[in-house]
Amino acid sequence: MKKLTAMVMALLMVFACCAAMAEETEIQDNPEMVELFDSDWVSGTSHIMIFPYGEEANVQIMNDNETVLWLYTCKYDPEQKALVTIPGEVNTKHVREVDEEGSETGRTVEYEDGAAVFTVNADGYLVWKDEKEDAGAGRVYERIGWFRGDWECTGEDGSEYECSIFWDMEEVDEEDGPWVFTGYKVNIIKSGKDGVLLFWDYAGQYDKETGILKVSGCKLYQMDEGGAIENAYDNGSAEFTIVDNCLVWKDLTEEDAGAGLVFESANG
Repeated sequence: MKKLTAMVMALLMVFACCAAMAEETEIQDNPEMVELFDSDWVSGTSHIMIFPYGEEANVQIMNDNETVLWLYTCKYDPEQKALVTIPGEVNTKHVREVDEEGSETGRTVEYEDGAAVFTVNADGYLVWKDEKEDAGAGRVYERIGWFRGDWECTGEDGSEYECSIFWDMEEVDEEDGPWVFTGYKVNIIKSGKDGVLLFWDYAGQYDKETGILKVSGCKLYQMDEGGAIENAYDNGSAEFTIVDNCLVWKDLTEEDAGAGLVFESANG
């Protein structure tokens, strides 16, 4: 999943020219469109990412097994409260070749005349109506905010923090039998000048009402390189928010390890 996160973040460059144009001309995003659509959306392991600019939006869709990518350019229709593809713009379907590790080894364009409509239903889920081949039939997508990717920060004492956030699905073995976890995983590593490594491993869910990623998990430490990794506690909890495109970590334990830290994106 981390490879997929890195690859997906690289795809943000596909529409870089459009984004740059929006900044140069100071185009103002439509507030209604932003509130409705601006997010990463997920159904199983399939993701839809929607990036508004002005009255338009770029839409990127990856299928469950990472072998098909759709790219759409849409116009916001306020009457339908929908995103509708613009004929003649980028509306393509790509078939990807991937190796056993999930890295892309090749790509072909299957068509360039795609058409789709995106709406948000009464329950707050994104609906993708693919008018070319109905690829989105029978599924809806859940809003999960903009947390996926790698983040970094330097503390006041010079300590370096690396944070990796990814969406995961895995079968978990419990006493009552296996169950499937679906949600965010958060891994934070703090490396200090004293050589001590601290690790925070969290798992949790995005609250679409508040925009907060709420997680729980453990803290580990390693006193020296090659030494044993010990458990500090396993009942930690935290909240993550995005403020001005930066990641803010609110550690809800007494140590408040995230106090004063602001993480910037490390995805380029």
